[in-house]
Amino acid sequence: MAEKHIDIALNGKIHCQSNFYRYQRDKAIRVIKQSVAENPKFYIALSGGKDSVALLAMCMAASIKGDIWAHVSDASFPGTVDTINECAKISGWTLHLDESPVSAFTVIGKQSRQKFGKSGYFFDRIKNFAVAGKYDLVFTGVRAAESKRRKKAFKIHGHIYETTVPSPIIRCDAIAHFSIFDVAAAIIESGLPIHPIYKNAPLSDRCIRLGYATNLDLIEKETIKFMKHYYPVLYLKLCNAYPKAKNYI
Repeated sequence: MAEKHIDIALNGKIHCQSNFYRYQRDKAIRVIKQSVAENPKFYIALSGGKDSVALLAMCMAASIKGDIWAHVSDASFPGTVDTINECAKISGWTLHLDESPVSAFTVIGKQSRQKFGKSGYFFDRIKNFAVAGKYDLVFTGVRAAESKRRKKAFKIHGHIYETTVPSPIIRCDAIAHFSIFDVAAAIIESGLPIHPIYKNAPLSDRCIRLGYATNLDLIEKETIKFMKHYYPVLYLKLCNAYPKAKNYI
């Protein structure tokens, strides 16, 4: 069965009025407050994508305020920096925008890849930030509905758990139980921005994820086709740096 596509703005306005969304929202708020009570030094990893923005919306609803860490590079999709800056402005959180001094297109395919974990130049950036800031807790916008692996992980770990990735820290996936409709409702209800990438194509739980154009995992999951159609300049730049990308069309 084909996945159902939705429009964030339209469906968010409708779904934020539902009792089910209010239940999901209240659950996320409880999780956030619990995690902060036990770990007061925290930050949110914000990509500018729908899930991380919805997570920030829930943190705002929980009346907490902390730091935002965001990493951008020359492989970031257009509109990412503007979306992140607007999120920081509206939320009042302190933004730490890490702009990579190294071109993502020069390292694509060269960084090591692991099935359950991450490594490489860009991932080390957040590790250094977390360690230097002596953070106890990180909020991430991971949702169980996005993949079988994430659903399995959620069943094992729940919303709050210890991790060593990228460094020893408590991780809170406060919206892990959210559906794509809950995400849409959270964004619209909070008044936070919608990244323009979602206005260019239909959206579903497992369709396009916002990330770097050079992310090999995303290339293998339909993002390359989306990029070719809506961001041809970025697509050509990717193919020039990594010719194998054409094999996924």
